[in-house]
Amino acid sequence: MKIWGQIISLIAMMAIILSFQCKRNRKLVLVIGVGALLFAVSYFLLGQPSAAMFNIIAVICSIVCLKDNLKNKFVFGIIVILYAVATWFTFSGWWSFVLMVAQIGGSYSIMFRSGIFIRNIRFFFVSPVWLINNTVMCFTVGGIICEIITMTSVIVSFIRYRKTGFEE
Repeated sequence: MKIWGQIISLIAMMAIILSFQCKRNRKLVLVIGVGALLFAVSYFLLGQPSAAMFNIIAVICSIVCLKDNLKNKFVFGIIVILYAVATWFTFSGWWSFVLMVAQIGGSYSIMFRSGIFIRNIRFFFVSPVWLINNTVMCFTVGGIICEIITMTSVIVSFIRYRKTGFEE
């Protein structure tokens, strides 16, 4: 099971890395959703239920974000409640709360902000938290490489598109 978790994490890694080279927000969110679903499967196989559930909720959030009329405070509140419930049922220590906060921040960014903000939140907050998780809490090769390359990919996207090249 663990080897399959590692293999699936490597496939998920490729999707997430490619997502930050998407110029359009809609495609960015869609590809992040695919990567999150694959990481959810990987984390289940690696025995980390909190991380798996948070990635499933990230997929739900990605689907919601594809519909502009669903990107509102009420729906965001439901997403936050889903993260809280998942934390409650899969609680495995204080780190579950740290992951939850990172995921809520990432969900907020894709629901309400621009591509620049999404990339900033990912680079300065979400990726560092998941890098620690994937290194210390649940060793996953794909997850570690993903977060390192994701952070590099975000930097490349800023250089490539500069401030004016992103869709608002």
